[in-house]
Amino acid sequence: MADGTYDITDDLKITPSGQYLLRYRHEEGKDFVAGGITNYFRHRARLGMEAMYANRFGVFLQLQDVRTFGEESHTLFDYNADGFDLHQAYLRVLPIEQIEMRLGRQEVAYENHRLIGTVGWLEQARSFDALRGIIKPDEMVAIDLFYARTGEDHALTLLPDGSRAHMDDKDVIATNVHVSPMKELEVGFTFMVDIDANDAVQKRKYTAGGIVTGKTDIGLSYGAEGYYQFGRADNDPAAGRGVTYSAWLVAARAQMDIKVPTKPFVGAFGDFLSGDSDTADDTFRTFDVPYATNHKFYGEMDFFLNSVAHTQQRGLADLGGVVGFKPFDGAVAKVTYHHFKGMAGRDGEIDADGNDTELDTFGNEVDLKLAYSPWKPLTFDWMYGFFVPGDIKRCMPGATGACTTPATKTEHFIYSTVSAKF
Repeated sequence: MADGTYDITDDLKITPSGQYLLRYRHEEGKDFVAGGITNYFRHRARLGMEAMYANRFGVFLQLQDVRTFGEESHTLFDYNADGFDLHQAYLRVLPIEQIEMRLGRQEVAYENHRLIGTVGWLEQARSFDALRGIIKPDEMVAIDLFYARTGEDHALTLLPDGSRAHMDDKDVIATNVHVSPMKELEVGFTFMVDIDANDAVQKRKYTAGGIVTGKTDIGLSYGAEGYYQFGRADNDPAAGRGVTYSAWLVAARAQMDIKVPTKPFVGAFGDFLSGDSDTADDTFRTFDVPYATNHKFYGEMDFFLNSVAHTQQRGLADLGGVVGFKPFDGAVAKVTYHHFKGMAGRDGEIDADGNDTELDTFGNEVDLKLAYSPWKPLTFDWMYGFFVPGDIKRCMPGATGACTTPATKTEHFIYSTVSAKF
């Protein structure tokens, strides 16, 4: 019996869970100009319960409240609980030990969250309305398949402006096969289809590829991955035209953990997402990751959460490294450096000095992070980051070919989190 699981009868077991997370943030607008400073707190409060019968079927429910401190209009009369939601609610069915089905609203993550992730750092996180099957024929192989409805024309969907409207039918179908013959070598293959059934869009975007990871006894860990995107849309919403998709992503990283008492480590990484040098032709070359946990990869400051919009379809090259150590049990300190460049240039651009050139650099980011967990359920962290804009960011947001008001201010970002989870 797992810790925290209670026997109600011989066959019925109950497992409660919960979390309270509070995070302070200091932001400066992400626009590289003076002003726009905000300081605020956000929280996540979760309460979950799983009931499992005879280890063959069960139900998992998880409620969560996500809000910014002070957003309620009155401490007494505003009790609408706008951030209260059913984060997860699904039925688990295990007809045999090696097969599991999950039906309902649920978190889904594949491999390192590069294509499909939970975005757990954000207070609200991500969950899908999905049907999922998991097959584990043995300890070495795991097969996962899910279908999710991400837009429904029958339902009234809440829009960012607070209004509600009918959305077009949208679906995502994905499968992952993970093989782990040894800890020094693990391999994962993922295939995903992103579907928009709107008559005016008719999108079918396919993503296929894989990842190889491993960790050796000497402390060296590594990872390499690659994906290709293809398909067709009659009118892609991001492109504003009918397109054929042809885009790619490759990434690699390595880290060495040194086996001494303070456990220092040093690592390097490179992420490359293809971009589009011609945004008017009928081929869309910018790699898109709409369901990824991008906070995990492209810097703590989150300048590239949307790999299409936030790069102006230029794509992204992220080269950097990390160095850190663990001064005592439960504590870690690290510094991470990112150098961000565009993958596709544009003819006829003007830089901040008025020169005719191809803009190519988004900028440089440095993140300092400290984390401490005195007990397993309790964690604290503090992060300070700064971003120095390159020639692209100094000219954003501006039309291609013009940089009339260059933005040169260094952006700063701070957050601090306390989380208790059981």
